[in-house]
Amino acid sequence: VYSFHTVMDNIKNGVNDHIAKSFSYSTIEPIVSRAFEGYPYQMRLETKKLSTNILNLIENNDVFLDFDDFDCLKNIWFSKIPSPDSLDPNESIIEDISSSSYQFGSGRLVKFKNSLTISEVISKVKEICSLPHVSVATLSQLDMPVFSIGICAGAGGSLLRDVECDVCITGEMSHHDILRIIQNGKHVIITDHTNSENPFLLSFPRQLKKRLIGLGITNIPVECITLSDPLFKI
Repeated sequence: VYSFHTVMDNIKNGVNDHIAKSFSYSTIEPIVSRAFEGYPYQMRLETKKLSTNILNLIENNDVFLDFDDFDCLKNIWFSKIPSPDSLDPNESIIEDISSSSYQFGSGRLVKFKNSLTISEVISKVKEICSLPHVSVATLSQLDMPVFSIGICAGAGGSLLRDVECDVCITGEMSHHDILRIIQNGKHVIITDHTNSENPFLLSFPRQLKKRLIGLGITNIPVECITLSDPLFKI
């Protein structure tokens, strides 16, 4: 049994990114960035095949295999930086995390490629979370165009209340934080706490299985339990 919480909110392609990447976006960045202190992987190698040299490196390294949406190998993350002599001529270090600003962090600020109306954002959140209803707070008409959203799955009041975005999306928020946000001309969409986390949980077993298979582990069943939010609308 492996249970995760805040770390899965913060990491790249975690809970908040799952919601963020469901929109047509131009940029996504953490609301509060954090350096990868103590992060075990030091180097990213982009490759589409496992050459003999890479297989030899894997034997002597702690690695993480990253696959694309079509289950094709995309990246290999190494805990130790291999020497250039150990790579094939067509292979090179793509990213040295130990000397870069590679970051993760709390929440996500999403800027759209094209504006959406508040109503369109509401409909998208319902679709992502498989919900017939969400709670909305706004002082504007729902056909007003918006250009950015701030996302914090779970409880996001303290994180989102001062973010420079048009719409704040979270699972729960206090009455006073909601008033503060809408009085500043922004809008709030609330799904209830658990509902904001379940979309990622439903997709995570597939991601985990792919990574286990990439490590040669095929005999471990993977299940992820989702919960119903204790609050419901009638």
